[in-house]
Amino acid sequence: MAEGNHYVGVDVGTGSARACIIDASGDIKATVSKDIQTWEPRSGYYEQSTTDIWACISFCVKGALAQGAIDPASVRGIGFCATCSLAVLSSKTDIPISVSGPKFDKPKQNVILWLDHRPVAEADTINATNNPVLKYVGGQMSVEMEIPKILWLKHNMPKEMWEDCKFYDLTDAITHIATGSEARSLCSTVCKQGYLPDGVEGIKQGWSDSFFDSIGLGEFKNDGYAKLGGINGQNGTFLSAGSKIGTLSSRAAGDLGLTTGTAVGSGVIDAYAGWIGTVGAKHNLLSEPGQGINEAIGRLALVAGT
Repeated sequence: MAEGNHYVGVDVGTGSARACIIDASGDIKATVSKDIQTWEPRSGYYEQSTTDIWACISFCVKGALAQGAIDPASVRGIGFCATCSLAVLSSKTDIPISVSGPKFDKPKQNVILWLDHRPVAEADTINATNNPVLKYVGGQMSVEMEIPKILWLKHNMPKEMWEDCKFYDLTDAITHIATGSEARSLCSTVCKQGYLPDGVEGIKQGWSDSFFDSIGLGEFKNDGYAKLGGINGQNGTFLSAGSKIGTLSSRAAGDLGLTTGTAVGSGVIDAYAGWIGTVGAKHNLLSEPGQGINEAIGRLALVAGT
């Protein structure tokens, strides 16, 4: 068995999931990847499954433990990054809710992939408001962001199904499956969902009532934005990257081959994880010990995705 403490990093990309185990010096001890299933029910529509994604993650983590001869008890923490895809679960039962119209009868397919372009009209509606929130996402919301996709679901889902939905950035859905926590990542919500840090535009609750009223999602405020994770400090928790959400649930620990004491950090968007990894990487990959913060300061990272 490999000695010392270990840490697991999981990256869920567009086409595959990958797990990496590193030691306390940042040296990679094992890596495993597995392809994710993607459905394309029609041109421009791309769907995935949190059930399938979690199974792929479990395969990768267990495989990496075996590959590196790592004692699960030596793993101190696990972190996740993923694409900016929209995951939908039931607020009543926590089971996946289908995003696959027009019948919405394929519950396994509960993720609208980031590159799905079905909500073009909804994105146009949102951007036509010129709401101040848009200043903080580059001046307009891309069709690939999550709020246009949520609005599309409202326009197309049966009413009773829509009312049962709760929405996650994929990274947050994964940490939810891992821990049971409803905590959300500031990285995901600020960059892709229009969440505003405290005090920006005079907002004290993160979500702008005027923005959601203007785009046709004003009902979200009626239950304190619970469908999006709530209001920080009231009915929700929003965390910075890497902040401890909790520990693995017994079910998740069993799936991953880890222990229930394993800490789970708040996740990040995959591109931002690329920035963290690039800035924190060793200048010389064979050097010991790991990268120091003083050497990382002043680095510039360019991250290009799919």
